[in-house]
Amino acid sequence: MGEPRAQRNWHQSPASPLVLSDNEEENVADETTRLLAPVSTAKGSSDIQQMEQNMQNAKQTLLGMLCVACGTGLICTGGSIVAIIGGSVLEIMLIRFGVMLVLTLVWWCVKHPTPYRHWFGDSPDRLNVWVRGALCFVLVYGWYRGLELVPIGDAEAIIFVTPLLIVLIARLVLKEELSKVFPVSLVLTVVGIVFVCQPEFIFGSDDDTRAVSIIGIVFLFVMSIAWALTSILVRTAKNTHWLQIQIVAAIQGCFIWTPLLILLNRFVFHSDMIAGGHFTPLDNWYTVTLMMVCALCGFAGLSLNVVGYQIGDATKVSMMEYCDLIFAYVFQWSVFGIAPDKYEWIGIGCLLLVCVVHVVEEGINLRRSRIEYEKMTNAIAMHEANKTTESTHV
Repeated sequence: MGEPRAQRNWHQSPASPLVLSDNEEENVADETTRLLAPVSTAKGSSDIQQMEQNMQNAKQTLLGMLCVACGTGLICTGGSIVAIIGGSVLEIMLIRFGVMLVLTLVWWCVKHPTPYRHWFGDSPDRLNVWVRGALCFVLVYGWYRGLELVPIGDAEAIIFVTPLLIVLIARLVLKEELSKVFPVSLVLTVVGIVFVCQPEFIFGSDDDTRAVSIIGIVFLFVMSIAWALTSILVRTAKNTHWLQIQIVAAIQGCFIWTPLLILLNRFVFHSDMIAGGHFTPLDNWYTVTLMMVCALCGFAGLSLNVVGYQIGDATKVSMMEYCDLIFAYVFQWSVFGIAPDKYEWIGIGCLLLVCVVHVVEEGINLRRSRIEYEKMTNAIAMHEANKTTESTHV
């Protein structure tokens, strides 16, 4: 019998070309096709598309995180201005919604977004837009009123229950996947809120703790619930333009909810707890300017938040709202002269660590997706090159 094929091939001189018989060439071609078949079929189509989608999702989520971080920073700035102005939050809200209405209508008329037809929402998302408009009034009112009763740094930490609500609702209702680091985020958030709020039954009532208004906390929790529901509704109507949401919210706030609450408080309740104080005469340009800046910050911040939640996963981008804690305590310390105590520093560290953890996780996801995509495309390129070589050789 002759030598085995493999042994005969190895006896070739290194300098001489390897010559195969026709049957051997067919066997090698068949074996190559068998090994690379998964790459050229399933891997070459559905898996590649999935990897491209994963990369796109990671990029969009990171961009959404950036939008939400910037948006919450602007909203925090507007809230700080409310605390500076004082007086009736209903007056501030009336001016805010009025400025917002003018800006959005001018924008809609001058640069009409396509393919959107109606400023009041397009079918089938019209009801979604109007419900969000009502929730926008609730969250702005709870936010402004809470800031008049609670220092802004503490207020920011208290409303950080909102990202947790958004994550849970997004998981239960929208079936979005939880982040792998969510358990860590949950523990850090709870610990951070406890250290900032410093409940008396845990910390006692010594001189190192600072009491926080219970009524203010209630306003802030109402704001948190409204904000969480608004963010989830944004995810259920991704095709709605942010201008439609802003216009509807401004109309409701300017002509329905704020005037209604003013009338009810004037003729029924007669309570400073609802209004926050008396109306301020608008004959002072300093006060008027502050109100206008507050309105502009609210308009820009809300727009960025809507865009951020539309393009990114709610379970992930919501965690970036922790970034505005930096702005909150900077304003609280520099403007109002209230420095964080030792427990608040611990709470700040925990809450900011939540933000860092989620950014790092999403960055790792993007890097991993790119590496897998490059490996798969290289494998397909090698397979195509082998096929070309085989065809040429034949």
